[in-house]
Amino acid sequence: MDANLLRSRSKQSRSTRAAVGDQGSAEDLVKASTGSPGWTAEGENQAASITDLSQPVSDGAPLLEAPASVQEMAEAAVGAHSDEAVKKGALIHDFCFGIPYGSVLALGGVIWYFVKRQPVSLWHGLALGLTQLLLSAQSLKAWKKGASSFPYILGSLGIALFLTVTKGRAFAQGAPFLPMGLTALTSILMALFFFYVLLAGGNPPPKANKAPAV
Repeated sequence: MDANLLRSRSKQSRSTRAAVGDQGSAEDLVKASTGSPGWTAEGENQAASITDLSQPVSDGAPLLEAPASVQEMAEAAVGAHSDEAVKKGALIHDFCFGIPYGSVLALGGVIWYFVKRQPVSLWHGLALGLTQLLLSAQSLKAWKKGASSFPYILGSLGIALFLTVTKGRAFAQGAPFLPMGLTALTSILMALFFFYVLLAGGNPPPKANKAPAV
């Protein structure tokens, strides 16, 4: 009987130690998974990072600042579309078409005079062509100096309108297309061009200037 009692107490002792061992292992596992110093520090760091990101940005302190060169390019692009920058005058200078126009008039007047022996060809062709060349040359000179080309453009417009009316009337009365109709057509196109340059504010300014050279 004493032997049976000893064996029973030995079994109870082993069961108790096994239960205590299992409980200790469970506690160690919990500590290792939730209470280790390394995990706690990493979790705190992540929490601090999330907290910092969730805080609002103070007024006047942008998260990112563009480089100075990028800012200057953006300001230049915006300024290029401002009213002051857009208003630069016509797209083409009056003398770009005025000089060829005067040359054709002068040359055509001389040729037609020798063909038809008509003095009026020298007046309407050579004289007005040379006048147109002079006006365009003076407009070019004024543009280079940054001065106003308004009187020269206005004179060119007057010549083109005069030839449009006279040559157009002659063509309407039965004169041949060459040279009357062709001169009238060319002159009305040039009159429209000179009128456009005046309405646009004059010639586009040189690169050193900003205001249109009217």
